[in-house]
Amino acid sequence: MPPKLGQGATTKEERLAQSVGGRGQNIQFAAVKASLKVDLEHKVYYPGSMVRGLVTMDVRKPTKVYAIRIRVAGKESIVIRMKAKGEDVLTKQRETFWKELVTLEGVTKTRQTLVGLKQKYRNHLMNNATIDSTASIRADVPTYMVEPGTYTYPFQFQLPYGLPASFEEFGDQEDYAAILYYAKAYLDIPGGGDSDLIGRTFFRVVSRVGVKQWKEEAKPVADHKRHKITGCCGMSKGFVKTSVEVPRCLISIADDHCVPYRVVVNNSDGTEPVNRVTVELEHLLHVHAGGEDEERRTTVASKVESKQILPGRTDGIIGKLPLPEDCLPSMRGILFSSVFTLRIECDVPFAVDPVTIVPMTVFHRAESKEPVPPVTYASHSYAKAQGLCEVAYRCPESREQHLSRMYLGGGGGHGTPSNAFGPMHASLRVGRSAMFDGCSSDDDADELETDVLTAPPIDYRHVAKRRPDARWQFAPPTDYS
Repeated sequence: MPPKLGQGATTKEERLAQSVGGRGQNIQFAAVKASLKVDLEHKVYYPGSMVRGLVTMDVRKPTKVYAIRIRVAGKESIVIRMKAKGEDVLTKQRETFWKELVTLEGVTKTRQTLVGLKQKYRNHLMNNATIDSTASIRADVPTYMVEPGTYTYPFQFQLPYGLPASFEEFGDQEDYAAILYYAKAYLDIPGGGDSDLIGRTFFRVVSRVGVKQWKEEAKPVADHKRHKITGCCGMSKGFVKTSVEVPRCLISIADDHCVPYRVVVNNSDGTEPVNRVTVELEHLLHVHAGGEDEERRTTVASKVESKQILPGRTDGIIGKLPLPEDCLPSMRGILFSSVFTLRIECDVPFAVDPVTIVPMTVFHRAESKEPVPPVTYASHSYAKAQGLCEVAYRCPESREQHLSRMYLGGGGGHGTPSNAFGPMHASLRVGRSAMFDGCSSDDDADELETDVLTAPPIDYRHVAKRRPDARWQFAPPTDYS
């Protein structure tokens, strides 16, 4: 006669394994014979856009679960590798700045209804609790038996207007900084933790500003300075006056394609010639992780104007600085800041070269189809994520009953940047994994997709519909009041 559940177990781990899915033969959780897949209508979105998609769950054997949920989140991920006492020290930190959780079917995940009960259940099992003392607790946690079949759940979220744009930047020593967005579906099963079944897909967010804000802030900028020229041993070589004019300091990568400028060099009071003028768009990325700070300064675009301006002469230069298509936008987050400056340097031989700095703001594109709230670049406008207590709401039943009538077709769609940049798509790909140690499976940053921008829209005509013979077996509702 086989032993009863809970008999013959000598350790806490064995008791936990027996209560979840075994007879003590294996302390691992029983394998879940199911798979989850998340499909999105598009792979690129604007802040404020509606993210629509479909969760497909394929169950191959009867499985007991609490619920199936979908989470959409945005995270800042920073990794800094620095030298400390002759050794490389890896410092990493992540911040979830936005997330939403929806229970598609099953028990809504709240502190009172699920999280607290699961923790109470574990505490009883790990503290020499008998099977009789835990029976009442397990009865308070409603579970559902999912029969074999294919289940589909449509979902939709609206992205906040203040979200930062996606980006990924690498340093010279495996340093890493990124903003990641993903939609993750998971099957919440008894025992929880690493045994939960997960399906995840990543998407990108493209920065935009309204045309009204663009026109208001895109005003001409002029910088006039008088530089003292100092040579070797502190010898004075006169003065050089520079005047830098930019039609606007708010630049759209997709709409402008370049930074126009006008530079006037007055060398009337100088004793040395100005051999050439170098114009650079410089990007400064400041990151913070675990109390450590690091700055990465890179030249995004550069152009050398070879024009000699002799002493006593004044001359001007008019030109355009081409913008690269994979340029990061200006923004300020919780762990980083992305800042651009236009740097104009005059080459004076045997002297310290005078430099003029003009602050610039770079974003992806201006939007004129719909009103867009103003964007603040100097500080992050998105609110901190939900607290430790995650709260979800039930997906309306009409979403499940009217799946065939819900529009999930392909194509660009209003307010969706499916073809916003044309050839820019290939240069904005995500090309590396972001893996972090010591994180739970619920928060691990999985391997990113390698061509998220060039992927065609999903054709939902080929997505499997729910089988009529595959239904949830609902248990009697539990009153948690």
